[in-house]
Amino acid sequence: MKTKVTLIIVVFAAICITVFLGIINHIALSVRLNEMKTSLQDLDHREGSVDHIGLVATYEIHKKIYEERLEHGRADAIEQRLDTLIMREKEEARLKQSGYGIILMPAVWMINLNRKVLGKKPLHYSADSDAVTIDLDVAYYFERNFLFKRAIQAYDKVLNKRGIDDALRASVLLHQGYCYALAGINNKAKGNYQTIIRDFGRENSAITATILSSYMEGFARARERVLGSVADPLLRSRKLVNLMAYEQALEILEKEETVANPRDLPFIRYTKARCYSGIGRPAKAAETYLAVITGAPSSEYARLSNRKLFAIGSRAGGDNAIRRVSIRINERLKDPVITEMLGNQKELPPIVPEAYRISDIEITERILRQADIFASKAEKPSRVDRFLVIETSDGNTFKGTVIEDTGEHIALMTSIGRINVKKNRVTRISEKK
Repeated sequence: MKTKVTLIIVVFAAICITVFLGIINHIALSVRLNEMKTSLQDLDHREGSVDHIGLVATYEIHKKIYEERLEHGRADAIEQRLDTLIMREKEEARLKQSGYGIILMPAVWMINLNRKVLGKKPLHYSADSDAVTIDLDVAYYFERNFLFKRAIQAYDKVLNKRGIDDALRASVLLHQGYCYALAGINNKAKGNYQTIIRDFGRENSAITATILSSYMEGFARARERVLGSVADPLLRSRKLVNLMAYEQALEILEKEETVANPRDLPFIRYTKARCYSGIGRPAKAAETYLAVITGAPSSEYARLSNRKLFAIGSRAGGDNAIRRVSIRINERLKDPVITEMLGNQKELPPIVPEAYRISDIEITERILRQADIFASKAEKPSRVDRFLVIETSDGNTFKGTVIEDTGEHIALMTSIGRINVKKNRVTRISEKK
């Protein structure tokens, strides 16, 4: 009997020791992976990353639209491609915490004691590293959904952490400065950019800060010119939106909507939705875009609105209702730009855990039902494709099938791909049956 008890104790002790060694080995691997992830992230922040390019690209895209050097269709596709690249870059560091809790640090101490005996370098583990990653993800989640004031507070939380290196601090200051600028708090944005240039001049963020500061000042001067002009209010509102002066544009649009010609309402409501999105009201923006789509489905603003709706759903992350309804609506609108966006988006954008999600992105069930009804309606008989031969004032001749006809251009699908022909350059159009 005594022998059996001894055997059971020995077997039980062996199992416990094996499990303990397995846990220690797994912790060692976790710490090693954490070290590797931290090193790669530090390298990424030192060398610059796609998200810094995205900050500059936002200004450059809006500048080209304002100067009428870039069409909204191409701008939407470029912005979606950038969003996809940036979110893919950040996906590897997506809100992951160690599952060992309070036993992790004692385990690391035991591992390092053993490594010291063996004459090896100790493993390093920062208990705050996962928390910093989480805070950064939450801050960026607010930023990409245009909730700039919340993003500023979230970035402050990261900046108050101890032990973050210069590259990361400069990058966080850069993103926070960008959020200040788009929230209209230019003096704070300028302060962040100057701090980066003065204190972190060796980091790549200093170059980006110089560029963003220059853009911010240029946009501010352009806004003053537009606000001081006596041009048509709708034209001024469009220019202000392209200069990201959303609050000033919204104020003009709300006055004009009450007295506007019915044919101008789709433009006014589409532009108002862009303003709502820019000031951090994505749910209101989504509802207004849907109103444009259902109210004027044959207008060019229906397609433009659905592109923005798709972008809102994509930035929110995951397979959410807004993204799904936008894809369903496109089955009726057949917008090639949305098709291109879906082609670029190989995987669903990552989603933050429910604890960090915000209700601002959600729209009411009633609005979603209305959009669903619109998307479910039987399509009208498709019109026969038109094949045009277009001659322009600069001596060129374009031949192809019409895929888009707006107030500014005619888009042809030719043998070499899509070509947009500006209407103010057209001298002759003939149609082949």
